Amino acid sequence: MVINKEFPQPYYHLAVLALVILTSLFVSCSGSVDSSKEESEDLKAIKEAEYWVDQNQPDRSIELLTPHLDVKMVSQEQNRMRQVLASAYIKRSGIELKDFVEFLGQLKKLSSITENLEEEIDQKIQLALAANPALKPNDEDRDIITSFYRLLFILGDIVELIDVLPYTENSGRADLEKAIQILEVENSLTPLGQKLYKASLRLILINGKIRNKEYFSSLELCPVAYATFSKEINSFQKDITLFLENLHSALPKSQKDIDKVLKSVHGFSVDTLDEPELDTIEKFLVGINWSEASTCL
Repeated sequence: MVINKEFPQPYYHLAVLALVILTSLFVSCSGSVDSSKEESEDLKAIKEAEYWVDQNQPDRSIELLTPHLDVKMVSQEQNRMRQVLASAYIKRSGIELKDFVEFLGQLKKLSSITENLEEEIDQKIQLALAANPALKPNDEDRDIITSFYRLLFILGDIVELIDVLPYTENSGRADLEKAIQILEVENSLTPLGQKLYKASLRLILINGKIRNKEYFSSLELCPVAYATFSKEINSFQKDITLFLENLHSALPKSQKDIDKVLKSVHGFSVDTLDEPELDTIEKFLVGINWSEASTCL
């Protein structure tokens, strides 16, 4: 794959990094260990496990590496072991990461997600008010609606961002979650590539939930249950927050942009709303014809 030299920084070096990760983890990992040094038992296990991943026998890799994994030990060998073990679980889940580099290219859109956002939100509110003149929100209600719309816009852009990623069916979900759990253990030697790998796996998990319609089931009802929808968004919001926090740790040069997105995601919490406030949100959603998102004919 040829990488565009005009790839925006810091994303160009991430695309290069991704090629290194993919090559080492999924193509021919065995050459990454320095053979000039006397091999420890852990290194021997890593090399053999990499071989079995390459041979599409992830069960053998998992069986081999699991006894060697030590969550308390801080070493490059242990970090490498986590990467290989996580990759074995990903291989077993049926996920192919061939579109991973393309996804990294899409990450540059994070910096523009919040651009012109307030203007778009104001337009939506004005449309809702025009459609329902009876709506006369006070300042507090308007702030709630604004933060809610802001969250919807951000989440919508993120959904579009992850469309290039693969996803797993329910049968592979447990292996994907296990891979993320393995990579959750980080230390002072954890490379940024491993952190980015974990963030991407978390987004693949979210992508699977979206495609399996595990979020926003209320939009499938006739009529749409808007109050329920407002509550369902909580689960999606929490999953996206975990992804953004992982990404924040993996991309030091992009943390300011990610902070802006996180601020918008955290700006609305359905947990703090009472029934009248939820009712206000429902009326605004009706006002912008969200019923079109339902399956009602």
